[in-house]
Amino acid sequence: QAVLSALPFHCNIRVAELALKAKVHYFDLTEDVETSKRVHDLSKDAPVCFMPQCGLAPGFISIAAAHLIRSLDSVEAVKMRVGALPI
Repeated sequence: QAVLSALPFHCNIRVAELALKAKVHYFDLTEDVETSKRVHDLSKDAPVCFMPQCGLAPGFISIAAAHLIRSLDSVEAVKMRVGALPI
């Protein structure tokens, strides 16, 4: 029913194409912006959910920030920092 790609970012376009062809939901852990844009474009008329960038950042970090924001009366700005692993 769904595929979660934990492959290197350069593989995700092909995985997304295959998910679309199989009509299964697609998720990936990529942080690569260009790959995410291409997956987004590919999914424009998809009959299933396409959700790139579900990894630590921007994925989990965005969920954590949203959770914290909901507990406040007002918010002027949010800055979240996540370290990256070296290549």
